[in-house]
Amino acid sequence: MSAKVVAVVCSDLHLSHKAPVARSDEPDWYNAMARPLRQMSSVCNKYSVPLYIAGDIFDRWNAPPELINFAIHKFSDFHSGVYSIPGQHDLPNHSMDEIDRSAYGTLALIQSVHDVSGAAGDLQHGHHNRDWYLYGYEWNRDVDVMEQRTDKRKFAPRVALIHSYIWTKGTGYVGVDDASGIVGWKDRLRGYDVAIFGDNHKGFDASYADTDTRIVNCGTVMRRKADEIEYQPHYGIMSIDDEGEITVEMNPFDTSKDVISDSHVVKKAEAVSRDASAFLGELQAMGQDSLDFREAVSRYVTVNDVDKEVVELILGSIEDGC
Repeated sequence: MSAKVVAVVCSDLHLSHKAPVARSDEPDWYNAMARPLRQMSSVCNKYSVPLYIAGDIFDRWNAPPELINFAIHKFSDFHSGVYSIPGQHDLPNHSMDEIDRSAYGTLALIQSVHDVSGAAGDLQHGHHNRDWYLYGYEWNRDVDVMEQRTDKRKFAPRVALIHSYIWTKGTGYVGVDDASGIVGWKDRLRGYDVAIFGDNHKGFDASYADTDTRIVNCGTVMRRKADEIEYQPHYGIMSIDDEGEITVEMNPFDTSKDVISDSHVVKKAEAVSRDASAFLGELQAMGQDSLDFREAVSRYVTVNDVDKEVVELILGSIEDGC
């Protein structure tokens, strides 16, 4: 039985103008970000298929012009196009109502990416002589319930692109709720042939699970934190066979040139950044909305007497103008 490659899938690029603290020793951060994009564009162009991104192209919604131009340039290398939905990091205040203010909105406006959020598109790729339906479910949007179909040969396959947390054994955080696990998603995904997830940075292929829908969580494209140093990022190659069955083969990115650190200073800097983010949220809840993350870090480290080396590492990783 033959199968045709129809798309490459990924999620959570988290493009950023400056390297995160764990990647601060990269000699050229923009080149480091380009490496996985070049790998995926090579595969997409080999098969003449598009790239599907399940959210969080950017690490921050208000990316600077240099980073936006970088994304435009790199996505132009995908000759069959890039289709995406926004994740919460792409949206001001995590709100779709404000998408026009965002860097993601700029990419969508000029069609550097084809935004399929909230859309049920009939995407026909002539190279494969086959139609299938792509349904986009951006951050904080419920997945539509579909009628389950028994004979897949009579219908065009349904693909759901979803930015929402999903986990299975070994990929969830402490205290994660059961509703966002594989079992909790099972009934909500009935009627879809495959569901491509983003948000959880620990990727997995749940083809082993007792579900009617093929579930793939893409995971992060790039390792950005000290606790990800042992993690192997993957992208997926999606294929459809003559019976209408969809498979997604997970392939590792080449990370041999990555420079990533899990030193004590890096780990402490990441912990302080997390605490400072919570501190900023508390201040804004009290009405101090004009504060930004840099100012929140400065206040937090002063109050908590944080080591100078840690402070310099955090402030050095904060994007200019953000």
